[in-house]
Amino acid sequence: MNRNLLHVTDKNTLPSDSVSCVRWMDKGNQIFFMISSWDGTLRVYQVESTSFKQVFIHETEYPITAFDVSAEKGKVVYSNLTGQVNMLDLQSKSEVMIHNHAVPIRSLYLIENSQSAIAFDADKMIKGIEMRERGGTWDYSFRYTISAVSYAAPMFAVGFMQAFFTVFQLNELRTGHPSYFANPLNSPCSAIQLSKDCTEVTIATLDGRICRMLLPSRQNNNVKSDLAFKAHKKDIEHANDVGILFQINSIDFIYRPGSFYCISGGGDGMFFIWDIINRYRCGFLNMGSPVVEVKAHPIQPLVIVCTGYDWSQGIWGLETIPYTPSIAIYV
Repeated sequence: MNRNLLHVTDKNTLPSDSVSCVRWMDKGNQIFFMISSWDGTLRVYQVESTSFKQVFIHETEYPITAFDVSAEKGKVVYSNLTGQVNMLDLQSKSEVMIHNHAVPIRSLYLIENSQSAIAFDADKMIKGIEMRERGGTWDYSFRYTISAVSYAAPMFAVGFMQAFFTVFQLNELRTGHPSYFANPLNSPCSAIQLSKDCTEVTIATLDGRICRMLLPSRQNNNVKSDLAFKAHKKDIEHANDVGILFQINSIDFIYRPGSFYCISGGGDGMFFIWDIINRYRCGFLNMGSPVVEVKAHPIQPLVIVCTGYDWSQGIWGLETIPYTPSIAIYV
């Protein structure tokens, strides 16, 4: 990958608080992305050859914790810190409340073929919400507290604050219970990512490590760990093999013919690109503030890197990275 950065044309259009979620939302041959922020805004930016510019903003009263968007239908479902879930029309800017949850929502996903949204809260619950005003709902409670979620149709992967994770399809929750697998790193999950073919899952942890696992087949219910390494570690001068480990806040995959990369952003302010096949670090970027979201474009060689506040002080609380909200696109 090249190592150029695209920046916003007007810094005044960046969010004033931490980014909470990001999605690509291309339309035709034009490239757009949407971000949500704790400043209560949803913003859409258009990517140009040397920069990106804001083309839409929706301001709300409360911090936005999660969203998902259908660019084709021009609909956004988002949740705020009060637990309220709204559906927004991007053309008319009209919105309706479709659900009011008891606790904040951590992750939201649109399931367009069923006209519903799937919400994961900050406790143990997943909830299905019909995409209409005060629509019907269903819910399911996991054994453990949810800490990270990934979706690659038709599968979900959920990591927990305890050292476990699960992978399932929604119909499994209606007919039984998902299987729980032990996290080989034996540490709370801070980010999780399913491969697009749903054959493997990568987990990142609060203590700065990454583990790639091959998922079980129908014939074999065992999870096989394929690769594990320390990703976000800052060495201490004059100390052998000792360093400050920072939590990993976000991971994603980059697929290229003959290549497979994992990208990660952490509380140390670093963005890394890892060549999984050849097993080495092939790119990095120091953002100067904790990286809270990374999102690779599914086709183009573009990665959104967002900074914000993540409460990270290293695993022993030895060092705090300054906090300044920003967005850049790594090319």
